[in-house]
Amino acid sequence: LMHRDCVVICEEHGSDTTHGITRHLLEEMSLRVFVFDPRACRFNRLDGIKRLDSIKRHPWVGYNVFATSSALWEERLL
Repeated sequence: LMHRDCVVICEEHGSDTTHGITRHLLEEMSLRVFVFDPRACRFNRLDGIKRLDSIKRHPWVGYNVFATSSALWEERLL
């Protein structure tokens, strides 16, 4: 399924400082991951998990990350 035109929405918990979900999507599944940056008011592609440190500001909040291998979904998110 992940090799077709689909996108998976996962929740990164604000209290997870290791960014386990996104780390798995990037490193184990080799997917392109996008997150909404509220300060820029747009989606950004994550090249690594470091950027999540500045986006995940509250430990009690869940943050959505979007993962895909689809060029179609990448274009739509950006």
